[in-house]
Amino acid sequence: KSNGSSSSSSSSGGGNLYFAQPDRPSWGCFGIFYVLDNCLAVRPTCLDRSPALSAFHERMASIPDVAGLHITGERLLWL
Repeated sequence: KSNGSSSSSSSSGGGNLYFAQPDRPSWGCFGIFYVLDNCLAVRPTCLDRSPALSAFHERMASIPDVAGLHITGERLLWL
């Protein structure tokens, strides 16, 4: 039974690093990252009031293969 402390630790940067699995991103995490990344491209301040989502986006963007896309200026393309 949860006492609610896990959700507060997740929003403050503790707890799970990703949505579905605590230690590695799932396909769903990449989908969420894609949406957030595109929102940031349109409105760079859109995550300013959501530290947990902002931290998630930064974690996903720091994955080497994803970071490489950002370094070259390419956007993630999903076909």
